[in-house]
Amino acid sequence: MKHFKLPLKVECFFIANIVFAIFLDDLFFIHLCVVIILLYFFIREKVKYQLIIFIIILKVFLHYSCIIIDVDSANKAGIKYITTNGKIVLNDYYDPGTVIFKKNSNNNKEVEMHYTLPLISHVLQLRKNFSESLYINSNGLLKLTQALVAGDRTYITSEINDKFIITGLIHLLAISGLHVAMLTTLFFFLLFFIPKKLRYFIVSLLLLFYMPFAAFNVPVNRAATCAIVIMMLFFFEIKVDYRKFLLFIATFFIILNPHIIRDLSFVMSFLAVAGIVYSGFNSKSKILNAFYIGFAAQTAIIPVTLYTFGMTNICSILTTVIILPVININVFIGLLSIINPGLFAPLLIYIEKAILYMINCFYLYTYHAFFLYKINTLIFLCMLCIILIAFYMPKIRFLIFSVYLFLLIPVNNNSGIYTMKEYSNLFIISINNNNELYFRGDYYFYKYKLLPQLAKMKLKTFNNGKIILKNEQNNYIRFNKNENLESICINNWTNKCNVLYKSS
Repeated sequence: MKHFKLPLKVECFFIANIVFAIFLDDLFFIHLCVVIILLYFFIREKVKYQLIIFIIILKVFLHYSCIIIDVDSANKAGIKYITTNGKIVLNDYYDPGTVIFKKNSNNNKEVEMHYTLPLISHVLQLRKNFSESLYINSNGLLKLTQALVAGDRTYITSEINDKFIITGLIHLLAISGLHVAMLTTLFFFLLFFIPKKLRYFIVSLLLLFYMPFAAFNVPVNRAATCAIVIMMLFFFEIKVDYRKFLLFIATFFIILNPHIIRDLSFVMSFLAVAGIVYSGFNSKSKILNAFYIGFAAQTAIIPVTLYTFGMTNICSILTTVIILPVININVFIGLLSIINPGLFAPLLIYIEKAILYMINCFYLYTYHAFFLYKINTLIFLCMLCIILIAFYMPKIRFLIFSVYLFLLIPVNNNSGIYTMKEYSNLFIISINNNNELYFRGDYYFYKYKLLPQLAKMKLKTFNNGKIILKNEQNNYIRFNKNENLESICINNWTNKCNVLYKSS
């Protein structure tokens, strides 16, 4: 087998591109020139000029064009489309699968040139029909399969979504690298009768078709691209250092789109894979490997998760391993149902019921391992440093366990009353010997105003309280006693009141 070595200074190449992407992300032509210079000095002679030309063509194409995925809405201002570059408004109607070239990259309504890709258009229409057919043929019972197979989360309720978040399994719903890995394994299994080398080629083609079927979901595009490149390396019997290869692939995506370094899905997926690759664990036991892969991936992303979202569930390592076989079955049957959704809908209903039952059990029994905790910058940097040291210094790799000790750091909340009111939305948090919470409002205010405040205070349980949500359920906050109020009084004053709020 041939040996292919990536540039010896690939780490420097990676860091240099990150730095220039940060400062030049809005300066397209300057960034393009800098990229050409970096490629000229870092890439080996054999592929240097071919790669530079390829990068220039692809970068310019991606900057000035996009593919229409679906119509979002229409009004007097124009037609709003969902595209590979986000949502845009145009004057004229275009079918899904149409590539449009705009006069500039800003959100203007004028299109300079366009053409339709019949095959892509057909796949996008197949995706839409697939989601709708499953929902209709199951009388509205099938909601997860569309997300797990096609990345369509239209039918998932906020209650289901919240329980996936609290159990730490939301990554299973957000179609990403894990799903691409499952599909790649599945395709290899189904094509067992074909020689291995030919399988690499066929599976790569199938993944290319899967990109539009997943509505060109960005994490899927990245994961599928990585999988295709790796399979082509196997096809041509080329060996690489996978640590350097990971950095090189990440750099490739940063070169094409410098804005990607601010994309949390990219950062978290990169860190998760880095955690697996750099951990270097390899056991003869498949079960131990599965646990360790999950542990390495979660540990690598936990600082970003807590710093950005302020919530995690440390039991997700175990629950992911438990539920993943059922998810795999659901994906497998879901793919078969593309042929005839009505035929497979009854079986998928039973599988989805099993998944939801497991999620409810995980929600009930792992709630204590759910942390509503938004860490500060200092703790975030400390956790990252420990992870980097552990991954780069195998002899002290056991230090990685200390990352989870940061979850035990108490937060000192000053006693007093914390309130926020916005239109008809209100929350009152009373911090004293008898912590209480009163909330009244809509789901958006609850999710994006109350929960971030509680995450900063590291509070998820109260002695007393009351939550009044419009048309939704409270799944995040629990009360030790019944949902009553003692020190927070609404309209009526008593001697126990610390605060009185008049709703009228």
